[in-house]
Amino acid sequence: RCDCDCVGGCVCGDGHVRPGGQGKGVRCAISHYIRLTRNGNRLEYIYDKLKDIRGVSIVEPFPLSESGFLGVHSLDQVKNFFENSPKEPNQVFRFDRETEMNLHTLRTLQLSAGAVLDSVDAILAGNTTNAFCVGYGGHHASYNKSHGFCFSNPIAIGVDYALSRDVKNIAILDI
Repeated sequence: RCDCDCVGGCVCGDGHVRPGGQGKGVRCAISHYIRLTRNGNRLEYIYDKLKDIRGVSIVEPFPLSESGFLGVHSLDQVKNFFENSPKEPNQVFRFDRETEMNLHTLRTLQLSAGAVLDSVDAILAGNTTNAFCVGYGGHHASYNKSHGFCFSNPIAIGVDYALSRDVKNIAILDI
């Protein structure tokens, strides 16, 4: 159970609500995010909640190829992802003290970027009017550096792709 004072409700799935002081909800969300990530059930929890919302369809994205990362990320950076991606469960590759790849990181990066491109395609084809991609944010990643827990930037990859498809207006909400 949550040991902090949540404002509103917890994101951990325990289903409890406790009164609390201003600003405590942010700390609660962060601590639960860490717990969910460590337990490996963060995405399962999100998908479980999304499937109950009428009108939401969950689509399996395609994994972005190595060449799909180029343009937004340098050739050296992309090679770094693919050549240093751990192949064994207990292996890690560190970009810095915060940013380390494990056995599942590369696939997560590929699926997160693929989901954004799938969403752009679906909107441009008129199959939907909006999309919500659950996955990896990546807003601290730059052209040639992974840092701040971010390896690549799937949002920037999606913007680059949308611009190549002649999209004129793009809004990004990073919260």
